[in-house]
Amino acid sequence: ESNTTEPPANGFIVGALSRYPLQDGYVTGGAEYVYTSDWLYTHTYWLETPTVTQRNTAITRGGYNVRMLGYSQGNDYQQLHVDLGYAVPGKYGLSASYNYGIKGPYDVFMRSPQNKDGTVLDPTGDRKNWPDAIHHQVGLSGQYQYHKAVGVGLHAYYSHVSNYKHSPGDTMQNLEVSFSVSIDVGAF
Repeated sequence: ESNTTEPPANGFIVGALSRYPLQDGYVTGGAEYVYTSDWLYTHTYWLETPTVTQRNTAITRGGYNVRMLGYSQGNDYQQLHVDLGYAVPGKYGLSASYNYGIKGPYDVFMRSPQNKDGTVLDPTGDRKNWPDAIHHQVGLSGQYQYHKAVGVGLHAYYSHVSNYKHSPGDTMQNLEVSFSVSIDVGAF
């Protein structure tokens, strides 16, 4: 095997979190960058990859929550995440976040290049010409402690993807909103 049939594959996550006291609470902030290369999670025989094996095992054993191993967006992905918030412990908290992601056309089901009778077979086909999918996501999260025993929360996310599924000009937009109520029965 060589770099021709086993291309280099790597990935990393780097980030930082901070908290700064301000009046009765604290300001929170964070940033994170994720990178996974084109060939990460791929293998010569695609059923041998840990990600695909996990998926197939979950499906054949009646699994309901099929989650691939590795980074959730798979290989050939980059993302920048930033967030900023303010919280007063025991009273309320509010935070906003932004994600910018670039998903390339390679996925975990693509096989590594094969060497057949001295000829290297390239599995990428026309994927090299597919446009990257560009992800933007804005999030807002908040919680309010109404009483010692009762709290409410809100999570709202808006996502916009250009070149959705690597189709030029196609877009996907999604708004997700969830409300929550928590009750601590021991506090009554």
